[in-house]
Amino acid sequence: MLVATPANAEVDVYTTPGQHTVNGRQWRTACEPYSKTTRCRTEILATVVSQVKGRFVQTNGWVFNNLTYVASPRTLWTTNPLAANGVVGGNVAWTATDGRKWRTECDTATTGKNGCRSYSQARVIASYTTSSGGRGFRWDSQWVFNNMVRFTSGPGGATVIYPTAPPMTSAPAFLKGRRHFTLGTLVTQTNAGSQARGIGRLSNIELDPGGQLGTFKERYWAYTFDMAVEKDYGQFRASIPNLPRGCLSSGNEAADRRLLNLSPLPSGACDVRTARSFLGQPTVRSGTYEAISGSGGNRLRLYWKNSSVTETYLDATPQNQAFSELRLSAHNHPDAVNAIGFMFGSTKPRGAGRSLAPEISKRPWQAPRSVNPVNVAQSQFPYNAGGGDQTLWTQSVGSPKLESARQAFQFGHYVTSGAGCIVTPTSVRGRVAYGWHSYMCPLASDGKMVWHHMVSSLVAEAHGLCPAFVPGASLPEHRKRCEAASPKTVNYSLPARPGGHVNEALQVIDDNNNLAGIVGLESSLYSHKSSSQSQLSLFAAISGDS
Repeated sequence: MLVATPANAEVDVYTTPGQHTVNGRQWRTACEPYSKTTRCRTEILATVVSQVKGRFVQTNGWVFNNLTYVASPRTLWTTNPLAANGVVGGNVAWTATDGRKWRTECDTATTGKNGCRSYSQARVIASYTTSSGGRGFRWDSQWVFNNMVRFTSGPGGATVIYPTAPPMTSAPAFLKGRRHFTLGTLVTQTNAGSQARGIGRLSNIELDPGGQLGTFKERYWAYTFDMAVEKDYGQFRASIPNLPRGCLSSGNEAADRRLLNLSPLPSGACDVRTARSFLGQPTVRSGTYEAISGSGGNRLRLYWKNSSVTETYLDATPQNQAFSELRLSAHNHPDAVNAIGFMFGSTKPRGAGRSLAPEISKRPWQAPRSVNPVNVAQSQFPYNAGGGDQTLWTQSVGSPKLESARQAFQFGHYVTSGAGCIVTPTSVRGRVAYGWHSYMCPLASDGKMVWHHMVSSLVAEAHGLCPAFVPGASLPEHRKRCEAASPKTVNYSLPARPGGHVNEALQVIDDNNNLAGIVGLESSLYSHKSSSQSQLSLFAAISGDS
């Protein structure tokens, strides 16, 4: 069984019929009339554990998530316990005719104002950590989210009114006619135990589509932290008592490589797979925006249709730059404890399948102004983010136990590799102390790129070429053993799945139609010492000679 959980959705998957990609997950919803309102059934594509002939078996497919009763006046629910009989702040419990126990809560921090959630008690299959550190399953009795009821608000049951931008009479002068924006954001939320939570988003935003001043359209891809673990490699969510040997591969890797125009993997080799939602079609949504000028600088505020969430971006564009550069300066994402974002715009739409080969000789590549502490206050960043010497800015937020890390990234280290891709030379990935290998390839749509990266010592460890880390042992000594084994990994078709990260990325195009930078989100990082750590990072590399 699957324990349904409420989604943190930017598009309302609960009441919008059809199939959607939201926060990196696949949802589908169907609605039908119900009394004087509408009832919608939402399903999610997920891994489900069931017991078959005494064994716990995992399968993937569409499963029930919840029912939603679309907003209606409380007066329609005065005799129905699913809405606590319409009482504000109501809280009821009852036993149904089939013996199942139910409870409903309304107008709480969990439900939000003008809403109720109902839970039923059921026996479900839950995972747990075994005494040996592995992952097991067992039956357990839990309260399971089943449905929600929404109420209209205001006098006489008026419908909810979401905020929108005030009418605009002229385009923002500080944008200099730039309507095509590339955006990357990372929003972290309160940790659930030791597990970090958050959402990353990459998008292309067009201002004033079709000449409609003050409106925008966004095509976005979103990822949750747990999306980094492959659906067919789910055992890496927990400790692994016996490290794997060799590579595991599947048809998914082959399909991804064909889409990236990469040659097939040699026999016995494996690859890190990019998030499936990024290779698919983006979710499209729209809204209104306003320009704000004053003592705090020039800003752009986005309002999404049918949402109370807004984001404000501060203009950090230097004079005479051929593209606009903005930084997320304010937002009202619910439960967010940190948010980082960049927005880069030009007069030209993003290019598709743009070759990276001519770009590797450009000098210099430098830190974006939006993270340079000389130009922008660092108060919203977890640590001093960037500087003139940083060509790649990376923020690691996968776990509170992991240190944040920056990585220097030099395009001059790369060589061309066909199909517009760039790749690290053999001399780099053959180094013993810190051999690493990566490639970046352009995709044929939406200005997308995929960057695959791995470190040889991690691959050596994952393939059992150095001893597993023992708690209490010296980590430097353990790393020395892995580094000693790393030359044995140079013949792997890299990046190997164990030990690799994947960055999905979008192009930053300037007014002259040149590639000016890259914005991306890291969707996976594998560390097989004890478990798989799913992380996200945000980087931006801006060319200084545009």
